[in-house]
Amino acid sequence: MKKIYAYLVATIASLTLCNITNAQTNTFTAALSNSWANAGNWSLGTVPANSQTIVIPTGKSSFILGTVVLNGVTIKVQVGASLVIGNGAGAANKGVLTLDNASAISLGGPGNTATIKANTKNNNNNRVTIGGITVFRGNTVYAVNPGSGRGIITGPAQATFASGGFIFAALPVVLVNFQANLTNEKKVAVSWTTQQEINSDNFNVERSNDGLNWASLATIKAAGNSSVPLNYSYSDGSPLKGANLYRIRINDLDGKVGYTEIKNVRISAIGKISLFPNPSTDRVTISLGDVPASVWTVTLVNNMGQIVLQKRYEKSNTNVTIPLNAVAEGNYTILIIDAVSIKSSKLIISRK
Repeated sequence: MKKIYAYLVATIASLTLCNITNAQTNTFTAALSNSWANAGNWSLGTVPANSQTIVIPTGKSSFILGTVVLNGVTIKVQVGASLVIGNGAGAANKGVLTLDNASAISLGGPGNTATIKANTKNNNNNRVTIGGITVFRGNTVYAVNPGSGRGIITGPAQATFASGGFIFAALPVVLVNFQANLTNEKKVAVSWTTQQEINSDNFNVERSNDGLNWASLATIKAAGNSSVPLNYSYSDGSPLKGANLYRIRINDLDGKVGYTEIKNVRISAIGKISLFPNPSTDRVTISLGDVPASVWTVTLVNNMGQIVLQKRYEKSNTNVTIPLNAVAEGNYTILIIDAVSIKSSKLIISRK
């Protein structure tokens, strides 16, 4: 039974998180070429982690030895920088970068172009995957841009799960500080800043509840050309119950397209929970602040992690009374669960 309780607590932690942000940028700071795995080589003092923007700046070269697994990251290799996969010949010196389908890699360019390359170009053990798709491998010949070849890709190029590999991508803007935050009015405030715009046309604010199917919420006109920071924003007045995934589609006047990372804002369908009386003796009344998304369940868990009571209600019942005569005195956790939300509250049963 403790396993059940641990699972429910873990689920609460994941489902009640209102807003997952990607605010941290971790920049490679080592002189010239050095190891990705050395925390001292990064601006945050730690190796790159999930949900970060990872920057390898001009003049730097970071090499990956062994396997690195990351989720929800954007890796930006700037002009004149390199991301090196592996550090020598043979399987023992292979580099493997494994990213999830919410991650992306962009290579700057043109001019002294950015590169992603295998340390030993003929070493087929060196590879990069996004969402299970291999987007780069040593000993493979690439022709994305002039200068690409066996075990090397030059910018401008980008790779995402949707692209299935590196494609030519001279992005129309340099975009930073993309945020999506739940407001007190239960709206989602979406904002972003551009540091530079070249022939930019517009921005599409897109939303999804599954990461696969995306709907355009709004089209915001871009500045066109700018070399100073510009701020943009949009307010989603009708977010979905459950997961709300947001991204910005960047369109330039030449038809080129780029995408930001994805932000997740979760909206509870249950609303505020009220328990009365609390402490209780023989019964407790539960009131939900909103109509739940589906049939919902009340689970009473004791401090040993054991489920001592569980009842199921139709979504139309937002005010229910549960008898507690058969439940021993003590401190309990009440879990309210529907199809998209889990909420918890403390309940004391006392008969003194």
